[in-house]
Amino acid sequence: MEMLRCRFRLSTIIAFFLVLSMLLIMGIVARDYGRSPDDSFIVGMRAMERSEYVMAERGFLRAMRSGIPGIVSVSAYRLGLLYSAGHAGVPRDGVKATGYFLLAASNGILPAQYQLALLYDVGDKVPENRDKAKVWMERAADGGLIDAVYALGVWHERGYYGAPNLDVAVPLYERAAQAGHLNAMKSLAAIYGSGYGAFPDNLEKSSHWMNEIKRIEGETCPAAGKK
Repeated sequence: MEMLRCRFRLSTIIAFFLVLSMLLIMGIVARDYGRSPDDSFIVGMRAMERSEYVMAERGFLRAMRSGIPGIVSVSAYRLGLLYSAGHAGVPRDGVKATGYFLLAASNGILPAQYQLALLYDVGDKVPENRDKAKVWMERAADGGLIDAVYALGVWHERGYYGAPNLDVAVPLYERAAQAGHLNAMKSLAAIYGSGYGAFPDNLEKSSHWMNEIKRIEGETCPAAGKK
């Protein structure tokens, strides 16, 4: 009889925890589906900050189902970042990343246009396509994304458009540098220091950009040089 009582108590405890688990799961599902689209996006962003990538993926996917263009676009961009980098629980997937970046880029998200251009340029897990890379990088640059402006300068300097052309690259570097792009400043300091084509030696400009580099690096790392 005592054994039967023990078994009954055990069964009761197990049943209790099964019901509790079901209630918790139902609560989570109801909570997720009860969120507004922008709430789901915020959940995804906060999960990203905590490196909870599976939760972030879930939040962004949920936000995309809203059908609201702005939320869909920014969520697609975030999913593209997730899949292009790859994280625990969210494997790297170049095809998915390209698809989501393309969706966001087509809706005018400048960073998505930039990332899409880099994917096509590198050809990592997606077919390399230099022409598509240039189209999207130019769109991002025309939209005012300074990283894209600098990238176009690099591509012209390296000859992605044919022969290397610093006469086109330098104005792009200047534009990016004026906006505070550190690598653009470094490129200008080197070019003005050695001279090229329509840009002969110009130690004054080289010195100007070297000083700007030191100033920015000093502000970024105030402890640099201290002992």
